[in-house]
Amino acid sequence: MEVECEVHPSLPLTDTLMNDGHTRYRADKIIRSIAGNANKQNIYIGLTHKDISCTIHDKKDWGVQGLSLIPGNACVASTYRVKDKRDFWKVVCHEFIHTYFSCNHCPKDAPSCLMQAAKGHPRYKGKNGLCSHCRSMLKI
Repeated sequence: MEVECEVHPSLPLTDTLMNDGHTRYRADKIIRSIAGNANKQNIYIGLTHKDISCTIHDKKDWGVQGLSLIPGNACVASTYRVKDKRDFWKVVCHEFIHTYFSCNHCPKDAPSCLMQAAKGHPRYKGKNGLCSHCRSMLKI
């Protein structure tokens, strides 16, 4: 499978994309704002250094490193909560796989799989690819 990548100019994050307390940007709002130009052939990945959040597990404003809406054509990833910036590519790949392939989190919960759910505690050590189950789900 061949994938082309094109970098677009930065877009400002406006106040309309913030949560009610104006402390974080809502990841779902960011995705909706960039998804207008996307389609199945053109996936948009929003990258930011700002703190982002979403509603998850009955928590209205949970801080996250990334978010994808499945199925979808856009996602967002933030460096804000990534302690070692060399791991940021793992967040971006995780969200891209959700978006482009409509894959959910690793059902095997394999510790080495990039698609393992963070469950509020992102762990990157040893994650350098997909487990055999998740690789087979991509159908590439």
